[in-house]
Amino acid sequence: MPSFLAAPAGRSNSTGDDEISFPTAAGGLEPWEAYTVVFWLKLPSGLTNGGHFHRCEGTDTGFHGTELSLEGGRLFFVLKRFWPDNALAVRSRETVPQDRWVQLAASYDGSARARGMQLYVDGQLVASEIVGDHLTKGPENSKTGFSFGALFRSTGLKYALLDDLHFYARPLAPVEVRQLFDGHSLNDAIAARQPDSLKPFYAAALSPSITLGAHRVNQCRQSFL
Repeated sequence: MPSFLAAPAGRSNSTGDDEISFPTAAGGLEPWEAYTVVFWLKLPSGLTNGGHFHRCEGTDTGFHGTELSLEGGRLFFVLKRFWPDNALAVRSRETVPQDRWVQLAASYDGSARARGMQLYVDGQLVASEIVGDHLTKGPENSKTGFSFGALFRSTGLKYALLDDLHFYARPLAPVEVRQLFDGHSLNDAIAARQPDSLKPFYAAALSPSITLGAHRVNQCRQSFL
């Protein structure tokens, strides 16, 4: 699973005001680009709102771009040009644990549909609700970098800790996300020949025809957004 490893060692402490930025990471996070972002996070007790990562720009009247944030303790993943009329968004049904290290992941398949957005907590795909599924124009994301922990004029992740941030240029299969969490799920599925786990893994990681087909379809979407 080749990836961009943004924070391989040590822990970054978020002030809630200053962004932790990786200027050359993660492409544009455009709606025709497929990707997965995986990281470990420790939230302080009582923090229920704040931005996790983003590639956004805008003014006081509103931001446009791609963002994963915490709203009422739940994960909120959005690609938006104008909210709420021109956006894709999903929200987790359960809240994120606090006062302990949690592995979080957000994946997107480049389909320009909300069903292509997935959220994970501690290696498990979590139930989500679609709260936006109408994107007709690209978000025109900022090209200044992939940022974490804060967004101008927004609530940041004050006193939160970040570690082991990875970016993958494709949507990982659920078993791959579990493997990143526990170190053995994919190996176990291969040894046990579990088709329910291995078929999505093959389609996502190993099938040249499926990968090429998805890439070509996503290229076509770029011309319409």
